[in-house]
Amino acid sequence: MIKRILSLVLLTVMLAGSFAFADTTSVIDDSEKDAGIVKITYTSTSSEKLKVLVLYGDKKISYPYPGDGTTVAYPLQYGNGTYKVGLLKNLGDNRYAYVSQKDVTLNLTDPNVVYLNSIQNINWDENSEAVVFGEELLQDEIDATENVTTLYNVLVEQMS
Repeated sequence: MIKRILSLVLLTVMLAGSFAFADTTSVIDDSEKDAGIVKITYTSTSSEKLKVLVLYGDKKISYPYPGDGTTVAYPLQYGNGTYKVGLLKNLGDNRYAYVSQKDVTLNLTDPNVVYLNSIQNINWDENSEAVVFGEELLQDEIDATENVTTLYNVLVEQMS
């Protein structure tokens, strides 16, 4: 009888453990990897500090993540190959543990597409103030060189 109870307890713990980790794989969405980005969506149950870690060979970059369920895009900016993308939570001091991780293989035909996305540290859309200003400023310009010259001149004149 005791063996049976222990077996049931062990089975319950194993099942509970598998359920606890079952949805963490969906935290990292690589469905837009053809655009050179991955998206992270995760809701933290505490005020723990979270970060996203992107590894590519010996290169690594980390980004903050809010943990409030917001979907945030992160670039795969080192070129084609396999990346390891992870969401980590702070355990204290400088110690972190993976909440979720995923290997993402990138095979872009145009490596510059990575820089055309709205990402974690560059959040823009077609209605943002800067884009609307740029479109109004360049509405009469036709040539790419003229566009760059016009934008450069405005920046030099108006920025300090």
